[in-house]
Amino acid sequence: MFAIGLTNRLHASTDGPPCYAGTLVLGDDVERLACTAGAWTARDYRRQWLAAARGLATGPRARTAFVIAVGRAHRVIEWWPAHRDGRRVVFHNQLPLDLHLPRARLGAAVPQRRAGAWRGSPGVSEWVVPYSSIEQWARSSGARPASSTISRGR
Repeated sequence: MFAIGLTNRLHASTDGPPCYAGTLVLGDDVERLACTAGAWTARDYRRQWLAAARGLATGPRARTAFVIAVGRAHRVIEWWPAHRDGRRVVFHNQLPLDLHLPRARLGAAVPQRRAGAWRGSPGVSEWVVPYSSIEQWARSSGARPASSTISRGR
């Protein structure tokens, strides 16, 4: 299962800017999110997540990232890189970053995945979910992902 969402209400943070509280569901695991406010609004995060889901529909080896925290000057400081491997998607949590890229280029900043390359790396965890669950989330979120070879049964 896959789901990602957040509230529209800001929450105070003891060690940084106010945040939108959210959750990321990857299979049986639920991760709590603190999406920084200021540079991006709740709507900006949702748009980026839908664009990331559409990016995974471009092919069986597509890669993209779901951005969780954006700092000053629109620098990405936390993201969840996602690598599609046919009918499944491998997610990683990675921080801290200091990327300054236009939203449209975030997927290109995700390095290609090598089997096992992320396991054991400091600050990185790995989850695997079916690609179909991301398609389902995108549809239920009001987006129509690009056509995919998986959804056509190839």
